[in-house]
Amino acid sequence: MKKKNFFNSKTFYLLFSLFFAIVLFLNANSTKIKNNGSEKTAEQYDITLNDIPVQLKVDEKKYYVSDYDTEVTVHLSSYNRLRLDAEEGEITRSFKVVADLTKITEGTKEVELHIEGLNNSVEAEIKPKKISATIEKKVTKKLEIKPNITDEQISEGFSRGDIEIEPKTVEITTGERILKEIDHLVVELPEKTVLDNDYSNYLPVKAVNIKGQPLSIQSAPKEVKLNVKVYKPSKQVDLLPEQQGSLAKGIEQVKIVLNVNKVRISGLKNEIDKISVLRLPIKVSDVTENKTYTINLSKIYTSYSVEPQTVTVTLTPIFKTETKSSDSAEASSGSTESSQPSSS
Repeated sequence: MKKKNFFNSKTFYLLFSLFFAIVLFLNANSTKIKNNGSEKTAEQYDITLNDIPVQLKVDEKKYYVSDYDTEVTVHLSSYNRLRLDAEEGEITRSFKVVADLTKITEGTKEVELHIEGLNNSVEAEIKPKKISATIEKKVTKKLEIKPNITDEQISEGFSRGDIEIEPKTVEITTGERILKEIDHLVVELPEKTVLDNDYSNYLPVKAVNIKGQPLSIQSAPKEVKLNVKVYKPSKQVDLLPEQQGSLAKGIEQVKIVLNVNKVRISGLKNEIDKISVLRLPIKVSDVTENKTYTINLSKIYTSYSVEPQTVTVTLTPIFKTETKSSDSAEASSGSTESSQPSSS
């Protein structure tokens, strides 16, 4: 009986195929491990985003939420630099921080924050991870607004005039408890504002309690127009006319009459403190007959304001008495000559 060659047997081929398959498996696994290792050693990028708004999930028709952190910090990390750059920009950002209040009842509760819409290649960490929020039944009411302007917000030497608010009444939305605490609505000048001129601007409406502490509301409209009239330092001074120019021939003087003899000047305190009288130049050259005209004082005095802004001037020339006497004498002499009888 002829002995079979082992290397030509089916058993050999089976064993060889199994060995080859094991080698291929080990090689593929080794490559994968190597690739994973290279991923782990790749550079990781990190950014920290501040003031990321917290978005609430709540039944807005029924509830009003207050006393919560409206912004948080989010730390992002990724191996994908381009994706991270996109998340850094407000316009290209894909994620949002959400506080889900849909299953929370009324009262002050602590709720965990989570991120929605973040790309899978980016990891995120929120600080703080939880926020406290007060949930109340929503109410609306119309209330009148009061201005709040202190003396310290008017520049030294200046005085405050009329204050107008447009509109005077707004509709607010808030919680039941908060509404009971509201003393009044107020509109205030921006912090550190000191007025030395008339003021007009749109400013937010605020609600305060009896102690002046702010309360959470939503106002419609959010801002109202505040108009404040501010008067500069002022005082009353004499208005004195001063002749300028040479008198016309035969004119002894020109009588000047103003329709006002006192005016009120206003401006910077250090400027008007120097002034006790306003001297008004009046040109009398070539005045040979009565003349009346108006002068715009604001064009003459430019360093401060003058009220009234215009003054009416009346000029009356007074002729020399010598001229009148001479004319009278000549006339008298002529009359005498004509009255003498003829020698013939």
